[in-house]
Amino acid sequence: MRKIQILGAAFFAVLAFSAIGVANASAHEWLTLAGAKLTKAEPSVTDGKLQLRATELSPLIGGGEVEAECTGTFKGTVGLGAADLVELVEGPKGEKDQQIDCTIVKSTNSLCKTGELALLAPLNLDWKTELILGGTNIYDDFETEKEGATELGYKLSCKGLENDCLLKLDRAIFLGNNAEGAVFDFLGELVSKCTSGKGTVKGKGTVLKFLAN
Repeated sequence: MRKIQILGAAFFAVLAFSAIGVANASAHEWLTLAGAKLTKAEPSVTDGKLQLRATELSPLIGGGEVEAECTGTFKGTVGLGAADLVELVEGPKGEKDQQIDCTIVKSTNSLCKTGELALLAPLNLDWKTELILGGTNIYDDFETEKEGATELGYKLSCKGLENDCLLKLDRAIFLGNNAEGAVFDFLGELVSKCTSGKGTVKGKGTVLKFLAN
């Protein structure tokens, strides 16, 4: 599996996470790692590292704030053209678990302490994404395809702490292609609406085996 490194709140997103690269800003389409055009949607893999921060938590779930670093793999498709899709996530326990392992790196919460393990689960999959042009930059735009849902989301769980967060994950900026695939970064910290308090997500990821163009 290839790896996407994502820091932060889309799943997305980051959250966006396929295994294909981008060729150049004028075409804004997915290509194979060799630079060839796709003739059909291709399976994609993105490994990620996310940095999540939850603040102003309710006393009912321990109060204070927590910061977590999460790693996992996102699977979906890329192509044709500028389209891509995130369909599931895979943690250490495999695809069926649909959760990503996290470590609490900072906490003032009474339930979830620094150094403890937590879980991150995506909400409102599938996530539909598309390469778009913005000035001289290429971005990957995200939206959910789940019926009745308008926002992407994630659930962070740790001990007695459970917090669902939703966000309109606008876009991740394309940083360039490398030997593994296309590299993206979220634009700053994305603020999300949570069942308790506020949440932010930062991230950087690589879509494996594909180029972004």
